[in-house]
Amino acid sequence: MLLDANENPFGDGRDNRYPDPYQTELRKALAQRNNVNENQVLFGNGSDELIDMLIRIFCIPTQDSILVCPPTFGMYQVAATVNDVATESVSLNPNYQLNVGGIIKSNAKILFLPCPNSPTGNLFAINDLETILNQFKGLVVIDEAYVDFSTSESWTQRLTEFPNLIVLQTFSKYWALAGCRVGMSFASPQIIEVMSKIKMPYNLNNLSAKKALTAVKNETEIKANSDVLITEREALKNVLAEFSFVKTVYPSQTNFLWIEVTQALQIITFLNQAGIIIRGYGEYPDFIRISVGAPAENKTLIEQLTNYPS
Repeated sequence: MLLDANENPFGDGRDNRYPDPYQTELRKALAQRNNVNENQVLFGNGSDELIDMLIRIFCIPTQDSILVCPPTFGMYQVAATVNDVATESVSLNPNYQLNVGGIIKSNAKILFLPCPNSPTGNLFAINDLETILNQFKGLVVIDEAYVDFSTSESWTQRLTEFPNLIVLQTFSKYWALAGCRVGMSFASPQIIEVMSKIKMPYNLNNLSAKKALTAVKNETEIKANSDVLITEREALKNVLAEFSFVKTVYPSQTNFLWIEVTQALQIITFLNQAGIIIRGYGEYPDFIRISVGAPAENKTLIEQLTNYPS
């Protein structure tokens, strides 16, 4: 009988009660799935909460900085700015690989690296990441939002080698649960313990945790859908490369394509008028990013682009 938390006793017997603050069942399932200990896992209300949490823990406002390697995921800088923490940048090389020398010179407290990278879709060289993990002075956060679409093994398998390594993952991409807002962090027990102390008590609701747990228990179906997306990605890459307005479709290890085009804004506007939304980048005006859709969606996209007045 629970009479301690001022909950309403009338309800369905589950959702009228506050959620488990430790997400015990989900934590156990994800630890087993990723071959780590349960005390190396922490969940967030999307990866955004975890990014913000890491900056609040390890960076002093107005004094410290984070490091990013553009082109990269924009949320790192947003979270830093909100917390009055500066953002340093060491841009990727022209082939979208890491400038290792520039990175290890930095005194930033946290380096954020999506791998596979967003928005370029590529993996970073393993030996470069190993050098950075050994020589960078701060924490290295490898954000693996798209890792399950790639050929790469997760860096969760190497947490014991690198005490400064934190791995982020999400249920938004591979697991097809973007609306549930469930992010995952994997790190040393010491880092997870600190994060656990400052997270909101009930940061993951019952419904989202239940959906995530069901997905993990049914990964065979999830993997089958992922395989379809990977097949569609490669087919879409080949077809898009044939259009005259496309300069380069870059190889991808994700569920999207990074494409250099002529007149990107016109293409975005044309597709928007046809009810197809793709992503443009103001700071990279010659590039677009297209998510890989279901087969029927990809067919419609190609049909519309065939009518584009290039």
